[in-house]
Amino acid sequence: MTSPTSNEKLMFPLGVMIFLVITLACFNMHLFARGGLMVDTPDFVERLTYMQQHLVAWRLLWLNWMFAALGLLMFACMLAQFISQGYLRTFGLLVMALGIAPDISGECIYAFILPLAQADSVSQLAMLQTLEVIAMNLTGTVGNGFYNVGGLILNLLLFQNLKIPRWIIMLGIPAWPLGLALSVSTALGMYHAAEWFTALAMVWSTLWILLLSVTLFKNSQEFTPV
Repeated sequence: MTSPTSNEKLMFPLGVMIFLVITLACFNMHLFARGGLMVDTPDFVERLTYMQQHLVAWRLLWLNWMFAALGLLMFACMLAQFISQGYLRTFGLLVMALGIAPDISGECIYAFILPLAQADSVSQLAMLQTLEVIAMNLTGTVGNGFYNVGGLILNLLLFQNLKIPRWIIMLGIPAWPLGLALSVSTALGMYHAAEWFTALAMVWSTLWILLLSVTLFKNSQEFTPV
């Protein structure tokens, strides 16, 4: 067996780092975002006030999610190393990459535009509420939808690699339908359901990332397809 390359040596620490970044984003969302989200604070003016009163923490939270999005894309690129080259692998990666633009666009609206807004009239209030719904659907419906469709494709393609234990592959599959259920719930305005699907999908997917980090990524040469 040849010695691992520098890129292969980085896979394990990168996988753990991605797990930590996403986990931190989830904890920060629970601790600092609830007062600014529709599901917990129905009144828009109260949400806007919360964003403005906790501006630094609010922006750091969304920056954390932006890095988490980039980390998820990096995870997909690392996962693809265990799949034989082909158009389906390329398609799965491209679908996941398509989620980056709407996801980060929505997060930028949350982080940098909404907190600076002033709802001085009924028309302005309506416009800002519409902007908030757009941001929510950019992240929760479109971006998240692309991530989960692409992730499911890559997850299923791992079955082509006979070196990988089947149970490791199968453990990842439930995360993607849960994520897609989050997208559907957000699109339909079922925000309490979306909150539950978010919790389930994030816990499942981040634990699977950690599992892959300590198995496939740590011993990448053992599982690289021929």
